[in-house]
Amino acid sequence: KAVDKTGLKVNYIFVSDHGMTTPDIVNTLKLPAAIDTSKYIIGDHGLMIDLYARNPDDIRKTYRQLKKEAKDYKVFLRVNIPKRYHYSKSDDRYRRIGDIILISNYPKVFNIRNSKLDPGWHGFDPRVVKDMQATFYAWGPAFKTNTQVSSFPNVDIFPLVAEILGLKYTFKVDGTRHLAKKVLKK
Repeated sequence: KAVDKTGLKVNYIFVSDHGMTTPDIVNTLKLPAAIDTSKYIIGDHGLMIDLYARNPDDIRKTYRQLKKEAKDYKVFLRVNIPKRYHYSKSDDRYRRIGDIILISNYPKVFNIRNSKLDPGWHGFDPRVVKDMQATFYAWGPAFKTNTQVSSFPNVDIFPLVAEILGLKYTFKVDGTRHLAKKVLKK
């Protein structure tokens, strides 16, 4: 109501960064036997474990063994993680990504420290776990009315906002103009 009183033509975008779900926090995944804790620094994020090798010569052997053992999780080297995760060596200027990455399969989570786990989680692949899909509402003079769109990557919001504001950019972005084409008036 307050914005309406200004007489300005305002566009609204209401968006969340992710959804939430309840994984299996009772039957959790433990640290796989193939991981020699004296050879790796372990970064535990619940859905994911990053292994940082103390000696790079240990990586291949551990990776092969983890691939053989893998049940309820996927195993990647930092150089072969799927592009859709936006978690790759080329994105890692601060060296936060492990040499080996384990990612749990929904509804499983890692609990290598036997901690009490929260019932609500985010971080699963939204292509696989629909609860992870974000909320998106938009309205205003730039938007088509009564339009529903199917799920889309959140990175498509930047090109949408840039177009509404008339901003030109020449740098590479992860998003596309697909969402803008669907929801904006011509």
